[in-house]
Amino acid sequence: MYKSKTIVWISDYSFSGSLKRMEIKMFSGNRVIGGCAAVLLSISSFSACPAFANTANFLISVERNYNVVDNSSASGPLLDLLAYKGGYDIRGGMDFDISAIPPYAQITNAVLRTHYDGASGGAGLTLQFDWFVGHGAIDLVDYTNATPILPRYNSFGPGTPDGYYVVPVTTIMQTLVTSHASHAGFIAQNIVTNQTELDGSLGLHPPELDVTYSVPEPSSLLTLASLIAPQFLRRARRSS
Repeated sequence: MYKSKTIVWISDYSFSGSLKRMEIKMFSGNRVIGGCAAVLLSISSFSACPAFANTANFLISVERNYNVVDNSSASGPLLDLLAYKGGYDIRGGMDFDISAIPPYAQITNAVLRTHYDGASGGAGLTLQFDWFVGHGAIDLVDYTNATPILPRYNSFGPGTPDGYYVVPVTTIMQTLVTSHASHAGFIAQNIVTNQTELDGSLGLHPPELDVTYSVPEPSSLLTLASLIAPQFLRRARRSS
């Protein structure tokens, strides 16, 4: 005689600020019981669980120099990404495919690295990077609705030996990954009359997105689920 078993399935696991969220579905035979339970766990209660550390380097997947004044653009591959403000307002857009990062990963460090390739105008803290939720393409709305990343940088180079602007984006990447975004978008622009050139994908030093993240071992998630699931199973039985 076949006896149906209750199966616990972790359907989603993600990070949000100082809390971790696990969604649990319970099946009896082929029937879902108890609906989907969302559990919030504090960071401290989960810190002892083993996790895999990963480091990923993402190269630019889509790039575009967009003139937001007359709605004209030059799409990649490009030799240079332009951050030019003068008679025109040209902004260099970058899109990175981050779909390889699991949605339940915790981002421990992330930086956008772009290489300085020249400038004209006047030196000053006028180079601004923005971010947006990428979607595998770069449209005008991405340039106009992007969120600034502060502080701003010297338009005539970062002043480092290797010539890289290194922009911290750890919190931004956590937001994108937690919301299941498959792409990360960034924009370089000068906020006053100035021109800065950054290496594009055809340059000697293409833009890159370096991300370090940790992923809990599957056994850790199953252990948590086995401890929590009985509470919801009892609740489901009472309501049935």
